[in-house]
Amino acid sequence: MKNISILLKLISFFILIFQIESSAQSGSLDFTFDNDGIVTTPIGLADDYPRSLVIQTDGKLVVAGYSFNGTHYDFAVVRYNADGSLDNSFDGDGKVTTSVSNSDNRAHSISLQNDGKLVVAGYFYNGTDNDFAVVRYNSDGSLDNSFDLDGIATTGFGLSTNDRSFASTIQADGKILVAGYNTAAATNRDFALVRYNTDGSLDNTFNSTGIVTTPLEIGGDEIRSIAIQTDGKIVVTGFCFDFVARKFALVRYNSNGSLDSTFDFDGILRTTVALNDDAAYAMGLQADGKIIAVGYTSNGTYDFAVVRYNVDGSLDNSFDSDGIAITSIGLSDDLPYSLAIQNDGKILVAGHSLNSDNNFALVRYNTNGILDNTFDTDGIVTTNIGVIGSDDIVQTMKLQTDGKIVVAGQTSTSSNYNFAVARYNNTVTSSINSINNESSGLKFYPNPFSKSTTLNTILKNATIEIYNSIGQQIIQVENISGQSFILERNEISNGLYYVHLIEANKTVSKAKILIVD
Repeated sequence: MKNISILLKLISFFILIFQIESSAQSGSLDFTFDNDGIVTTPIGLADDYPRSLVIQTDGKLVVAGYSFNGTHYDFAVVRYNADGSLDNSFDGDGKVTTSVSNSDNRAHSISLQNDGKLVVAGYFYNGTDNDFAVVRYNSDGSLDNSFDLDGIATTGFGLSTNDRSFASTIQADGKILVAGYNTAAATNRDFALVRYNTDGSLDNTFNSTGIVTTPLEIGGDEIRSIAIQTDGKIVVTGFCFDFVARKFALVRYNSNGSLDSTFDFDGILRTTVALNDDAAYAMGLQADGKIIAVGYTSNGTYDFAVVRYNVDGSLDNSFDSDGIAITSIGLSDDLPYSLAIQNDGKILVAGHSLNSDNNFALVRYNTNGILDNTFDTDGIVTTNIGVIGSDDIVQTMKLQTDGKIVVAGQTSTSSNYNFAVARYNNTVTSSINSINNESSGLKFYPNPFSKSTTLNTILKNATIEIYNSIGQQIIQVENISGQSFILERNEISNGLYYVHLIEANKTVSKAKILIVD
């Protein structure tokens, strides 16, 4: 009878492990984030549009975009705690809005400095035309007056020219790159880059003026994403238009702003994915230097398009045989706007997909461009954020250090749009044999147990935290030192629990324990 009892407990253990791992499989909503994996936030009096996201080193999430105040749009920045709640240490309520002018101001990108300050870039209407705008905030949400004296730097390219910024990044030396387009004529947009010194002044070592413009076609050229290579070269992507069709467009610059002639011979690359309408909106650099551009292509309806280039700008034929992967999701238009590259090289793309309404859409590809079937079984996840019939559109995505996927976009209510943030699990299912060695150095025996178990390892001023299967912390024991630690069950109910070992405020090891009756 005793052997039968043990066997039944083990069977129950296997079933429980399967259920827990399945509920946290890659692509499922993370229920430790605001209880259902989704947070929506109203800001202004009407529509609120998020456009960019950063994750701080403390795990807090910062989303930037713009919000309507009743008369015009303002820059809007919202900071969330790691659990999805608003961070009240950020301007008192977690929300900051900034008017660059008394007309429309739209933020499209956010970057995080090493000192914790936040750099938000976009554009504003100056009464005649649009100019670039960069706002720097202190970590508490206040304007940083050391940046161009009032926290706000603006740049126009000339009289009666529309200049709009959609992307930004921070160099290793702290200088700020902002990218978008300049319109010198009513129908002609050119790629435009501006580099600022850390104090907000224009960097005159960049093309002697701090400003670079690059014409690609006679129609509309727009930069939508920017990245810096390890050698300091600057890569931008977006699209160009010749009045017939749009194409993916990439340009690589040397660090001084000149075109890099080693990239497709002249620094400029155009790619036709289909014959109709192609536009790139996001870009990432792989560890091997290859470049991934993400956007959409039209073949009657719009589909996700992922293109991978070699370092010299040629198409990488090891990626889906021709360098281009196209994915159809819904019954109508599928439009991607963001990209993330995992540590294992897999490629995540986020946007929205239209069936009867727009839903958040995530797609994961293997390194060879094939859909990854370990991601929600078919490589594709769609999520209805609001009520049925709502309009849910992903604009940005980032990966946490634990691999979880954070996306931000807008969701519609009956009257307007609000910020929407969703977090997804991104786990690798562990085998039963790995329950005690998820991380080396943290092993409990016996495990499973009914009354107590012992951790044998060297501990010095350590903390042990224990979480239940839905991520709630149930035990915390601090200041542990020695070569062993006995965990008593006490009143803890049976089930699977997760143990974190923390030293010097950093999680150094993890394990799972199973309590049985």
